[in-house]
Amino acid sequence: MPARLKRAAPPRLESFLQRSAARHPRRTALVEPGGASVTYAALLASARQAAGVLRQAGLGAGDRAAICMPKTIGSVASVFGVLLARAAYVPVDPRWPIGRASAVLRDCRPKALIVEERQAAAYAALLDLLELPCRLIVHAHGQFMLLPNGPPERDENRAVSHDDLAYILYTSGSTGEPKGVMLTHRNAVSFIGWCASVFAPAPEDTFSSHAPLHFDLSILDLFLAIRHGARIVLFDAPHAADPRLLAAEIAKRGISVWYSTPTVLNALLRHGRVRRRALGSLRLVLFAGEPFAVDALEELRALAPQARFFNLYGPTETNVCTAFEVPADTTEFRTAGLPIGSPCAHVACRIADSGGRSARRGATGEIQVRGDGVMPGYWGRPAATRRAFARDASGRAWYRTGDLGFVDEAGRIRFAGRRDRMVKRRGYRIELGEIEQCLRRHGDVGQAATVAVPADRSVRIAAFYTSRSGGPLSPLRLREYLGGALPLYMMPDEFIGLPSLPQTSTHKTDYRRLAGMIP
Repeated sequence: MPARLKRAAPPRLESFLQRSAARHPRRTALVEPGGASVTYAALLASARQAAGVLRQAGLGAGDRAAICMPKTIGSVASVFGVLLARAAYVPVDPRWPIGRASAVLRDCRPKALIVEERQAAAYAALLDLLELPCRLIVHAHGQFMLLPNGPPERDENRAVSHDDLAYILYTSGSTGEPKGVMLTHRNAVSFIGWCASVFAPAPEDTFSSHAPLHFDLSILDLFLAIRHGARIVLFDAPHAADPRLLAAEIAKRGISVWYSTPTVLNALLRHGRVRRRALGSLRLVLFAGEPFAVDALEELRALAPQARFFNLYGPTETNVCTAFEVPADTTEFRTAGLPIGSPCAHVACRIADSGGRSARRGATGEIQVRGDGVMPGYWGRPAATRRAFARDASGRAWYRTGDLGFVDEAGRIRFAGRRDRMVKRRGYRIELGEIEQCLRRHGDVGQAATVAVPADRSVRIAAFYTSRSGGPLSPLRLREYLGGALPLYMMPDEFIGLPSLPQTSTHKTDYRRLAGMIP
């Protein structure tokens, strides 16, 4: 009897860099707007050096390493260093208020924290304050250093698995604390495989990397490009906020694959001083995170007529789960807007009615997802994980997105709003309850409620409150207080004091009446 062929193990994310470095060692992997660059061979060498330091700090399979760095060559090397050490990376935005960063670190309890040299003292003090058994790793001059000297290198014998945790991305949580979405190598690799089949990347491509590392758009930016040996242009926060620089970099670097929220594309159109010659290199324009107005899309397409445009949809828990390629003729979408399209090949989607059954075509229900792209759950929150999934009659688990949708006459899924009180602004998911919880912690605030209403292709957030003293509170002081716990994109646009908050007949806050009070 012939010997049974041994089935190859599924790939893991770190293998993308290893293979591309072997195939294209001298090809440029990363470019920063300032001009600094690194080859695939050098990037792999830096990642290996980081992995060695992490192992010296005792990291291995199942551990977490937080990365609190701007998006640079060093932070990308850190990502792959963590993966090569068989651990999972947790991005922490260095611009976050200290309260939010502390909450994330307390929740995920990383074994190591990677920072730039200029931040080392501040984060060493923070780790002491939080009493976390976490080793500080400093990136300076292209090298990773463990401070202070660590224990002997960990002896890691456990076999790696496709289902190992790869990274944790923190999103807004209804309890007032950020919530960690766990994603495995299987989740990410299945998504990147779908991207490869649809977008056909090549080593000659140049990808933009606009999204910060804690935003799920960054997964496509980094791993799809590196899997195929393409070049990536990194944009850190200051550069990402400058539409004129973004437009100039598209032309200067010959960017061929662009991925961002529609907000960024609108800024490019309005303030980037783009011309057709500046966008001539684009062959793919991908957008996600919020609706993109058809008139703005048509304006952009006139400047890049050679490009294909895709509307991508999916929460952090699934990354992209549906996609729609925008046709040349967008007449039918000018009133109803763009659909979010059809399920991606690595997942299945359904519209579930209130009874948990698949809704008939045209009926609105909750968008639910299952398959290799769906997270296993939330870090340290088994109850929240259980609530996040529904089971059908066959016992299969479906992730409940909380988004409403329906299937139109052409068989395309259309987005129809939120089931709960989560909104999106600038591509970020915001749980209004988190803002309320933070505001209620203010010593002078009695009750608090937040409401979001549409405004200028985005949302406007108003925070209502009652004061314990009965008098008005300073909006500036409230803003400063929330600034210690919330990122800027979650900050309310205005603060409105009331003697009492209106209630429904069931003694709940009447959010509909509050929305009507917004001036």
